[in-house]
Amino acid sequence: MKVEVVFVQDRRLWVRLCEKGGKRPEMPRHHNLEAYLHAYLDGSGISAGPKGPLFRTIGRTNGGTLKKAAAMANHASTRTTQLYDPRHDEVNLDEVERISI
Repeated sequence: MKVEVVFVQDRRLWVRLCEKGGKRPEMPRHHNLEAYLHAYLDGSGISAGPKGPLFRTIGRTNGGTLKKAAAMANHASTRTTQLYDPRHDEVNLDEVERISI
């Protein structure tokens, strides 16, 4: 989602969704979400760049453990959680050269 999908209409915050088939429904937001989004947009300063991503990562880690991440994701095993860890997804030349054409 980009920042531009959040807009004000009739003094309420709305979000334009992007669905399959090019559908773009517009929906008003719950008043609590409206307050949170306003605070987020104002506090982060990202509303000035409407083409940028709405939700952004931050450049720090929380020092958590894999075990805690598995518990938060309700995974029975940390092996499942490791499937979602992109840190070791580098493609190297050896792997590319194994592809036969």
